[in-house]
Amino acid sequence: MDESELVISIPEELFNVKLPNSYLLKYYEDLQRRTFWISDEINDDLMYELSHYILKWNHDDKEIPEMERKPIYLLINCPGGDLDAYASICSMIELSKTPVIGVAMGMVASAASLIYLSCHVRLALKYS
Repeated sequence: MDESELVISIPEELFNVKLPNSYLLKYYEDLQRRTFWISDEINDDLMYELSHYILKWNHDDKEIPEMERKPIYLLINCPGGDLDAYASICSMIELSKTPVIGVAMGMVASAASLIYLSCHVRLALKYS
């Protein structure tokens, strides 16, 4: 058999493989940079996800001195939301030894403002 007769079979279940949408790719790129957007209402889903990543990044950094750790960025443009979820998020931020930097990107209201205030470092865009 020569090379022109070589046939590679591709499993049928791979015929419809698609790349993830651009939003999902950007989301994972942001997580690689430890950047987390808070742009929807504060709720339990956000609380579980953000708490998971704060714990994960603190675990990843456990052998690194606190001053040398790569910070976590929370980019906030949010109308607020559930106060129970906010309290859990604030507790996680306050317990984090890895610095959490809050960046006000626009509206930072209600529960979102309290999350912003619990960050170790706070930055804001000019018109936020």
